[in-house]
Amino acid sequence: MMENMNLVPQDVLAKQQNTRNNIIAGIFFVLTLLLLVLTYGMLYLFTMVIDKQVEITQENLTKAEKNVAEHKRLISGRDELRDRERLLQILLQQTNDPNKINWSEVFTDLSLAIPDGVWLTSFYYEEPNPGTELAGEGIVYVEGASNNHLLISKFMTKLDQSNFQYIDFEYATKEKKVKTRRGEKDTIESIEYKITCKLVRRLIE
Repeated sequence: MMENMNLVPQDVLAKQQNTRNNIIAGIFFVLTLLLLVLTYGMLYLFTMVIDKQVEITQENLTKAEKNVAEHKRLISGRDELRDRERLLQILLQQTNDPNKINWSEVFTDLSLAIPDGVWLTSFYYEEPNPGTELAGEGIVYVEGASNNHLLISKFMTKLDQSNFQYIDFEYATKEKKVKTRRGEKDTIESIEYKITCKLVRRLIE
């Protein structure tokens, strides 16, 4: 009985083996390339999603900053209205005694002299002779705050042009205050000032 014999030449077998190896290597290369392309595509999509989220967050932050700025502007306007309201209340409490200073005119001039961005925290009159209230004799003390030295200077100029004289600048100091609104802390910088002056002799007629 004859044994099975491989009659294919060795060089042909070698070529077939090389062909199979090349096919396997080609398939491996294609699969590797596809995997790299897929990975790159996923990274690209992920980057686009992150960039979009960053853009949306930035837009939201910009809107929030605008809302905060508008809120601060409204708060500032409200505080100025309150200051002027206090002045009007003082006017209503003044007497019409002809021997007294014309406080109605004094406070009217004071309220017109206050520029936007300047606030009053204190206004008082010191008499040289208690009970007289003669204009031109006593000293007026004006204290308040602002966020700008130029506005304080403008306030002093307007005082000098109205019912006041001998305007003297006492001091101005920078202050930082922390206010809490709706659970959030907000640091506000301001310049606190003090001005002294005298009243023009202009009594109630």
